[in-house]
Amino acid sequence: MQLHPPRSTDLVTIVLSLSFLIVAGGCGSKAPKASVTAPSSPPLQSEFLYGVVGTEITAFTVNPTNGQVSIGPATPSSAEGNVVPDFTGKFLLVFSQPETAILGYTIDWSTGALTSVGGSPFPIVGTVTGNLVMSPTAEFAYVPTLAGLDAYELDRSSGTLTAIDGSPFSQSYTFYSAVVHPSGRFLYADGLFSDGQIGLFQFSIDAATGALTPIPPIPFYEYGLGTLVLTVDPSGKFLFQLSSNMGSFISEFDPIPIDGTTGSLGPFLPQEVDAGGFCLVPDVTGRFAYQCNSYMIPEFYEPANSLDAYDIEPNSGFLNYINSYQLDSTDFGIVLDPLGFLYLAQGGTLTTYKIGPAGDITPSANPLNASVGNLTVVTSH
Repeated sequence: MQLHPPRSTDLVTIVLSLSFLIVAGGCGSKAPKASVTAPSSPPLQSEFLYGVVGTEITAFTVNPTNGQVSIGPATPSSAEGNVVPDFTGKFLLVFSQPETAILGYTIDWSTGALTSVGGSPFPIVGTVTGNLVMSPTAEFAYVPTLAGLDAYELDRSSGTLTAIDGSPFSQSYTFYSAVVHPSGRFLYADGLFSDGQIGLFQFSIDAATGALTPIPPIPFYEYGLGTLVLTVDPSGKFLFQLSSNMGSFISEFDPIPIDGTTGSLGPFLPQEVDAGGFCLVPDVTGRFAYQCNSYMIPEFYEPANSLDAYDIEPNSGFLNYINSYQLDSTDFGIVLDPLGFLYLAQGGTLTTYKIGPAGDITPSANPLNASVGNLTVVTSH
């Protein structure tokens, strides 16, 4: 795999695919949670990557100096959905095939090996339509489904999942993607509104129970049919929404301000970006964002793919273009870590890139031959 110079800006792009991120949920009326003792990690290992490789979930060890990845223990699994760690780094949750349940594992921090937790797999109510997500501050998980937002609580000792009282929430809507605010206090989701339009919904999260309460207006707004990516910048100031209609030459990027006290979304101005975007991932500093694109070159009727780098304006959330990196495969994914590395899985390889001070990326380690899907990073605390 190789990164190529930026593509010409006069190439008109047509959307080939625009996928959305996927989520999961938590349980019961309880007193506030006790403080958590984070799991210990070995001296020279600060994180693992996990990804789906064929019929296994594979752990990849990471050299913290240059980001070099090496294949570690593999666990047989029917997982095909996204892979999500709990906020302590002790457990790993993944979707099972055909995405009707959640698999739970305990992480061995000495090797990265996974051990199935008692009671796994845990059934999901309704047909899954979106991404599994967890609160970054509590053991609550949420899953968008045709039945609403399924919500679960993960037991900090055993790793078992229990449905939260009232789950699924907002059963009158079908949800497609969701994201939890970095504070753990709010959740944002897109779903199908009563008139057939897609709407953006906002919820507050009960800190003791994980239950969801809608924040009016309901929905926050409606927009034309199209697929979405939702993410929140690490500072919690903006909800980033990426959407597009099939046949459109341009994707729409909406940086929506968030009220840090109430969780309410504020007025926003849309920004046009390259069509075909199916992921938008900020780095941990909130300075840069990276967009995955799959598009068509009309002159040649050939598919093309790129990874676009942007600088995030701190006051408006707008994206300022830095560079585009042409990719060789139509099937790829990225994940970023706190060490300042970007990991790119494409065409049967997993490659590490270092994020530079201006947001540019350069290879920093040798590519690893591995066909990996649904990558995630788990760091020690």
